[in-house]
Amino acid sequence: MEKIPTFIYETAINKVIIDKVSESRQEDGKTVTVTKDVEKIKPIKLAILKPNRKLFKQADIFFAKRLAFYLKEGLMPYSLVSKRYLNDGGVLTEDAKIAVKTFRERLVFLQTEYFDMKQPLTEENKKRRLELISEINQINRVLSEFENSYQSLFDNTAEVKTKNDSIEYWITALTMIDNDDGKGYVPFFGVGDYEARDNKLEELENLDDKFIHSIINKASYLVSFWYSSGLNLKPEDYKSAEESYDRENAEVKEEEVVINSVPETPKPTPSEPALIQPPVETVS
Repeated sequence: MEKIPTFIYETAINKVIIDKVSESRQEDGKTVTVTKDVEKIKPIKLAILKPNRKLFKQADIFFAKRLAFYLKEGLMPYSLVSKRYLNDGGVLTEDAKIAVKTFRERLVFLQTEYFDMKQPLTEENKKRRLELISEINQINRVLSEFENSYQSLFDNTAEVKTKNDSIEYWITALTMIDNDDGKGYVPFFGVGDYEARDNKLEELENLDDKFIHSIINKASYLVSFWYSSGLNLKPEDYKSAEESYDRENAEVKEEEVVINSVPETPKPTPSEPALIQPPVETVS
């Protein structure tokens, strides 16, 4: 008997489909049928698979092999790079160090309040959780600005490379999709080892398909949220995280509309676009 998979979280992403609609009308005493294309919204189910013990073991082996690979290739361990810059006094000023410490303490306080809320939540608590998520995201953005000043120094360490690969490993292993074709949930990135799934990820990313990209982006966000938490989160926690993700993306789209509506002023020397480094997720 095939075991029914269990999920950490289930949601849906709206897909725009073209449906053919037929209309009949009378013309010159005859019935004429006209068929036209109509755009419709079809919810497609997305789920994050709950990993079993076997999958955790496979991920641990992957992590160990990946770390050994990067060390063998000559990448320095994070500890050595960190020690070297600490000996040099670091890259942050004393004021910046105090600010980072203050923000991190505030972040811990907010996260503690968030996870200590008792169930079931009152309407007041639900509102407060949204406020907490908003402030947590704001603090994380501020901390990211500080960290960007020195994070590039660690981007090529063996541990950072391995952690980023591990997040991608879990994204490709846990993302499930139900295309409403009678087959139920299937692995979005296919089956097979990491290399096969990674190739599928690259293939999908190269497609000019906004719906496919929206699945990849939301699944990546939810899996990273699970990976970085290190806690047994409840569905409502993922729901709050998803709502935060949707709000942030809606704000970005609104900004893009405003920016695109303003004529661009010619510049003598166009600046090169900045490279945004992916965040490093850690398991607590």
